[in-house]
Amino acid sequence: MNASQKAPRRRINLLFSREAVIGIGVTIGALGLMCILLGWAEALRGVASVSAVWLPLGAVLFLAGGITAALGWSGRLGRQGSTGSRPPN
Repeated sequence: MNASQKAPRRRINLLFSREAVIGIGVTIGALGLMCILLGWAEALRGVASVSAVWLPLGAVLFLAGGITAALGWSGRLGRQGSTGSRPPN
């Protein structure tokens, strides 16, 4: 099959805009940071069993939020426009 005969690639119309994906990522990252701080505070209080839960959970949420925001910023996740006013191709 020649390159000129290939079917054009269709863009998938995703549910969220890029700005929404970035906002969700930042929110998840902020929750992760709060969990890290809560785990640190519990470790300073001497409650190691509770801090052993909050610290890894916060680290995972912080990383997941950062990756989500980075993917939204790079354009790999989310629609191009936030209004969706352009007709589909």
